[in-house]
Amino acid sequence: MNRNFLLFLVFFSFFLVEFHGYNAIPSHPTRPNTTKKNSVPQQEKDTLYNSYINSMKAASKKKEYGQAIATAKKMFLYAQSLKDTIGMAQARFREAFYTAELPNLIAANSCYKEAITYAVSVNDIDLLISLHLNKADVERNLGDFFQAQQTVQKGLGYLEKGKDSLGHYKLYNTLGIACNDAGEFANAQKAYENALLYATSFKQRAALLNNMAVNHKEQQNYEEAIKIYEKLLAATELNAYPETKARITDNLGYALFKNGDNMGGELMGQSLAERVQLEDISGQFASNIHLADFNLDKDQPKALDHANKAMQIALKTKSPDWELEALQYIIRLKQDPAEEANRYFLLNDSLNRAREKLRNEYISTKFLTEEKDKENLTLKQEKAEQALLTEKEKTQKWAIGAGFVVSLAGLAFFFMAYNKNKKQKEEIEKQKVLVEDLQRELHHRLKNNLSFIDFFISLAKGKFPDPSYREKLDELQNRISSMFEVHKQLFKKEDVTNVNAITYISALLENVTKAYNRPNITLEENVANITLRADISFPIGLIINEFVTNSYKYAFPNVDSGVISISLKEHNGKYILILTDNGKGPPANFNIDKLDSFGMETIKLLTMEYKGTFKLDGKNGLKMEISFPKN
Repeated sequence: MNRNFLLFLVFFSFFLVEFHGYNAIPSHPTRPNTTKKNSVPQQEKDTLYNSYINSMKAASKKKEYGQAIATAKKMFLYAQSLKDTIGMAQARFREAFYTAELPNLIAANSCYKEAITYAVSVNDIDLLISLHLNKADVERNLGDFFQAQQTVQKGLGYLEKGKDSLGHYKLYNTLGIACNDAGEFANAQKAYENALLYATSFKQRAALLNNMAVNHKEQQNYEEAIKIYEKLLAATELNAYPETKARITDNLGYALFKNGDNMGGELMGQSLAERVQLEDISGQFASNIHLADFNLDKDQPKALDHANKAMQIALKTKSPDWELEALQYIIRLKQDPAEEANRYFLLNDSLNRAREKLRNEYISTKFLTEEKDKENLTLKQEKAEQALLTEKEKTQKWAIGAGFVVSLAGLAFFFMAYNKNKKQKEEIEKQKVLVEDLQRELHHRLKNNLSFIDFFISLAKGKFPDPSYREKLDELQNRISSMFEVHKQLFKKEDVTNVNAITYISALLENVTKAYNRPNITLEENVANITLRADISFPIGLIINEFVTNSYKYAFPNVDSGVISISLKEHNGKYILILTDNGKGPPANFNIDKLDSFGMETIKLLTMEYKGTFKLDGKNGLKMEISFPKN
């Protein structure tokens, strides 16, 4: 290295240090100096705060959330002028709350984050608990279930260990809901059990037990859900909460129905009558949807009537999600649902696009915030290094002159390497976000196309009274549903490459079970809690669909009961899928290569296509063992 280049490095490195040192780093708010007298009397301050708060409440009551937000901002500026950190935290809290009501979830999340910063600086534990609870709810509504779990865990960190509190109850309950949303049912159960330890009233215990039952129900573990609901209904304290009692009665009825007990219909009807009397609008919608499902194959005019009532409620409350749910039943039940099908397509596509746009904005905002935090941390580190170097220069300037030059040269290399590495990381991250956005758009379009095909088949079914035609169309819909379920799960997650095996297969089996409605046949699931790549999940789902469909149709022709079992696990770098039924088994002289069965042919071809191995045993019923390479 020549002398001129060395001097250039020295001066350039000195410039870099100076440049970073004079970039101001935003400081966090500090606890107000209590020894200094405030120029505004406490009474006057409290009076103005109360005026702001009452104004916000009045605006909120009229659903004028924009006005409430503007008042919250005025309250913040007033608190800021007084250097009142608690007032600033409260103002941002209220601004976040009303912003979420608009709903502008991304802005609300940002406000909650800022309010938490202020609350931390004054160690206001009660406020921190409320802020973390609300922030987690916003993140759940944004579909960021894992971030919601982390937010709750941070909130739990502020609580005193070994001390019972309402905060423990609320945070653990919210954690359970976030885990349930993410399909982490075992973790949800643990969270609810922890919350139960801190529940101090019957109402709190009832809410938790209901959530536990819902957790079981979503896993199709209806018997456990039924036990919880029956235990709750047996408690005399429940009579003090009629809306809760009606909800639990409806949930019990629906769980009984899904478990093959038609007595559940009476309970759902009873619950609907109670909810009408109580003027519980959301409860009436849920009851009508459950009764539409219950009567789908028993009394189609009655089912259509309940679906239409659910639609009227959805339109009255202006809830597009409820409208979509009601439309699904109306399209299946109405003779000529062309108008409803068109409405469903347009509404579903509009909602999906709006939510995907919101999700992309949220991910982008989250990424930029994290990058800014990293940048601030880097600047702080650089500033500390600069301060250290300056101090050394003052005390050892003449003693280490030569070493200082060498150090600065090394520092120049460090900064150049650091900046180069940072730019590379930023570019990689941008490319990653771009690829993920493109994948989501692809999944969105495929999901919508599958939805169109499914509804066209539903329309066609109404035109063919012949049961054999309807049966073939039902089978085709089940095959589409197995593919549709993959896209539905991928569309909800940040990770658009994998699906949870338990959630995916449970949803898939529920679709097949609904199509055949044979409660005497038990479906056993032994699926490991593993993730499946999106590409391999398609053949696995289709194979399971074909096997279960064939078992329902042919394995149990003249028997009162039977068992179909599905097992999936990982072993030695492979996915091992074992499918069995204890039905009549294959015919004598069975040869799969000569068997005229579309389902079996599909299973065989899919196994070959994905380089899997296939074993079949017809000694006691039918057993298939199929393995796919994991990579």
